[in-house]
Amino acid sequence: MITLICGSMYSGKSTTLLMKIQRAIYGRKKAVLIRAKIDDRGYFTHSLGNEELRQFVENKKLTVLEISEFTEEKVNELCNFFDSIFIDEFFMIKNCALLAKKSLPSNDVYFGGLIATSENEVFSEMIEILPYCDEIVKLNGVCMECGSQLGNYSLYKGGNKTQTIEVGDINKYKCVCKECYLKINGRL
Repeated sequence: MITLICGSMYSGKSTTLLMKIQRAIYGRKKAVLIRAKIDDRGYFTHSLGNEELRQFVENKKLTVLEISEFTEEKVNELCNFFDSIFIDEFFMIKNCALLAKKSLPSNDVYFGGLIATSENEVFSEMIEILPYCDEIVKLNGVCMECGSQLGNYSLYKGGNKTQTIEVGDINKYKCVCKECYLKINGRL
């Protein structure tokens, strides 16, 4: 089964992915967490709330890999060895569709990440994996401006971005609702 867990920044995507990892490990599945090489925020490896995850890694119940692109060889290796494959911030990894296409019926694959850039342009990796998803979970954040429960927009706080993917956290982005997004961008 292929599951997509998506939403804006601060909507709980990585937390939901962590919950799915826990369930797989409790179910005695061979599990791997794949992270994007360019993502240096360290959510899974440095956050205080992830002591259990660190123990899974230390006890060899979870493998963690950092990659920048899926290749035919890597996909075959992953699908033939692991039962459960978790990809955090999939939109930062090239060729995710290859994993979606080549995964085996016995594999549970979870893609977690943003839908679109802070300019509301849908990531190409999102478009390419959608046809293969058996389940799509769309999460909303809380608007950091007005408190609305429909925070669906990731707003870049640093002026003009120099690249499509500008890795950052609360220091560079905030979650806002549509009304606040339009107000901030002078369109309302």
